Amino acid sequence: MFATKQKAIDFKDSAPCARRAAKSSRKSGNPEIRTLLVVGATAVLRVVRNDAQAQPRLKALLAIRPFKVAAVAQANKTARTIWALLNKGGTYRRPAPLAIAAVAV
Repeated sequence: MFATKQKAIDFKDSAPCARRAAKSSRKSGNPEIRTLLVVGATAVLRVVRNDAQAQPRLKALLAIRPFKVAAVAQANKTARTIWALLNKGGTYRRPAPLAIAAVAV
């Protein structure tokens, strides 16, 4: 099928599955910032685990994923938010609280 053994190896290395596997194992970016984001997300999720009034999105994430996977997912979301704010020059606006205040009529 291949003229030489090297051509077979080159073809195998260029296969989409090989590229995906190599890409997923890479960790790009600053390792210190990545570590701080994961540590911060871990602290947030530790509080969420015992808080009845925590964000439902975080509660659901902890219900379906292992703790460390959820921490990395939260760190990734935080990193995307930071990047968007820095890139577009915006300011962070905290999400509205979940508790609905009763309005006196």
